Amino acid sequence: PESNIFNSRDSSAFSFGARRAAPEGMDLILNSLAGEAMLRSLELVAPFGRFVEIGKRDQLEGTRVDLREFAEGAAYCSAH
Repeated sequence: PESNIFNSRDSSAFSFGARRAAPEGMDLILNSLAGEAMLRSLELVAPFGRFVEIGKRDQLEGTRVDLREFAEGAAYCSAH
């Protein structure tokens, strides 16, 4: 439904809407966002979920990630 479509460029609205649609987190996030938006997206991964990064910017710039996001079995993959 249209109520489950969110603008990822507005990180606070995106996080709120995504949590409303999937309060337990999302099983799969296909991400192309960079910087703070990527970090906010990472917070939305469900336990044992998958975060697939299709962008390169954060990897090439050495963006640091809080590893606590992976304490419940989530996985990070790079696909580019």
